[in-house]
Amino acid sequence: MELVCSTTTDTVCVLVHLPDLSEKPERNTNEAPDALDVQVPVEAQVPVHEVADTTAAAPDPTPSTAPTPLPKPSTELYQGTATSEPWKRPPLQTCSPEDFMLDFLRHAEQRGSDWEAVWDALDNGLRRTGKPSDVLGFYREICIRGGYLFRQSCKHRIKMPFVFMQTHNYYENHTYTDIGNKLLDLYERFLLPYENDRPADIVWVGCAVCGDRETGTKLACDGCGQWYHRKCVAQGLVRKSRIERFTAFLCVNCVQVPGGVPFRGVKRTLDEIDVLKCGTVDDNFQRHVAMRKRRGRPYDENYVSPIRNPDTGNILGKPSAYASFQTFQTELVGALNAGSTVSAIGQQIAHTYQSTKGQPPSFRVGPLL
Repeated sequence: MELVCSTTTDTVCVLVHLPDLSEKPERNTNEAPDALDVQVPVEAQVPVHEVADTTAAAPDPTPSTAPTPLPKPSTELYQGTATSEPWKRPPLQTCSPEDFMLDFLRHAEQRGSDWEAVWDALDNGLRRTGKPSDVLGFYREICIRGGYLFRQSCKHRIKMPFVFMQTHNYYENHTYTDIGNKLLDLYERFLLPYENDRPADIVWVGCAVCGDRETGTKLACDGCGQWYHRKCVAQGLVRKSRIERFTAFLCVNCVQVPGGVPFRGVKRTLDEIDVLKCGTVDDNFQRHVAMRKRRGRPYDENYVSPIRNPDTGNILGKPSAYASFQTFQTELVGALNAGSTVSAIGQQIAHTYQSTKGQPPSFRVGPLL
């Protein structure tokens, strides 16, 4: 750009020299990149032989709705059925955790969500249990009770604490004080859009005894497949071999069949069905753990979940009395007894020890757990 003065008109003209944009200037590869240069990740770079025209129009910034590619075949023990396109998720009652999570996360990705962030949020929602979130079990329990529909309907029809009992995240004397609303929030935020797009997953049938299909916990007979309210069947027809989780059920008609009823291609009794379904429960949990490890997420097999004292209501799991700190290193104990200068945490422990000597251990209650 330069200034030119006119002697005849007493004016100043500004001349701007534009570069020739038809030729791209060569760049020294040894030079440092400009501040506005954007480095394309290796996985996003396009091979040279696939570039058709470098002068073509810029791509549409709208994110692609193409689904994530199917997993590559491997020799791992736990795998799903997705090996080639077109692939469709198996029915919910026979679906494996791998197949469900693949279909669910592809759906979330097509809606514009980061599937890793969705998975992490579901795991973190129940991280106090120390186990991967039982997303398939949670979703299935809601669907066999008529689906979520909307919040007030779900709260009226479905007891969320009971749903929690049917997942592998449940344990006795857990410390969740409002597990119902927590599960409602998780489902509404992450799983409800998936349910709305999978209407075939919803079981909306009445009880074979009373005909009510609106409320109550329903169980499917492992023999005939009919649905019954838990309150409408005799106690001896239901098995709960995994804490509070229902593992097998035969209706009054099927349990009287001589030699058992057909189950997985063979005639089996209620006890035999219970053993097989307990194996499936344990296998599904190991599948969730394997998926978590494949994603590079930590999993502590020795983790001990905090529990609530059923008598006092206090949370047991963060001892504050020195007598209950059985896992502290011997060197630290020796340093405290010798009166050595230790860290701030050591001083706090020493103070706790002096103030609670001769007293039974107490436990803190609060968010530090």
